[in-house]
Amino acid sequence: MLTHPGTVLSDLVDEQNFQLTVTLLAPVLFLPVLAPRYLVPALPLQFLYMVADVPSEAVFGQQTVAITAFIFLSTAFALAKSGRMGVEKVTVDRRVLGALLLAGTVFFIRDGASSPYRHPWDWGGRDIVDFARIQIAHQIPREQSVRASPSMLQLLEERERLYTLQPSERPDAVAAADGVDVVVLDRRKAGDWTAVQFQVFRLQLQSLGFDRQADDQGIELFVRSASTTGGD
Repeated sequence: MLTHPGTVLSDLVDEQNFQLTVTLLAPVLFLPVLAPRYLVPALPLQFLYMVADVPSEAVFGQQTVAITAFIFLSTAFALAKSGRMGVEKVTVDRRVLGALLLAGTVFFIRDGASSPYRHPWDWGGRDIVDFARIQIAHQIPREQSVRASPSMLQLLEERERLYTLQPSERPDAVAAADGVDVVVLDRRKAGDWTAVQFQVFRLQLQSLGFDRQADDQGIELFVRSASTTGGD
C-alpha cells in the first residue's frame, strides 16, 4: 500500500466497490453521510475488504456485516438532526438536500448509459481500427453472403445474408465458411486464440477455397475463390 498507492486507489474506486457502496447506502437514502463520524470505527476494516482480492460474493456477503451495523447507527443520528421546527414549517437541513443530490449523482454513475464507468469520452470518434473496418466493408459486394465478427455487423447490415462469426475457444473454419462467400474476422473479437490458432484458421479457410484478400489492423477478409464458387 505504501509503495504502490495508485494501485490501491484504483482498486478502491473500481466499479464493484462503487456498486457495494450504493447497495449499502441507498436503502437508508444516503443519510449516513450526514453523520459520518459514526461510520469511522468500521471504515478501516471495510477499506481492507474493498481493496482485497476476493470474489464478489464475499464482498457483497459476509464482508458487509460490520459496516451495516454502523450504517444504521449513523442513520439514526442523521435523522435526529435532519431538521428543526420553525414557526409554521419544518426547515430542512441543507445537508439533506445535499444527500438527495448525492443520491441522484450516485445512481446516475451506477446506472446511466453515460456513466464514467462506460467511458463516454470514447464516444463519437473513430480510430484507425474503425477506418480499417469501413474500408474492408466497402470491398465486399452487396450480393455476397457474409459471416463476420460482431464488430463488423453494423457496417454490413444491408446484406441480404449476413451471419455472425461467434467467438469460440478454438478455430472452426468449417462452421465459419458454411454457406457463405465471405468471412470477415476481427482478431480482437475471436476469443482467446493463440497465434498458432489464428494460423490454423487461415489454413483451414484456404483449404476450403477461401483467399485472404485483406489484413488491416487485425481485420482479415477472406473471399471464396471464383473456381470454388462455380463448383458449388
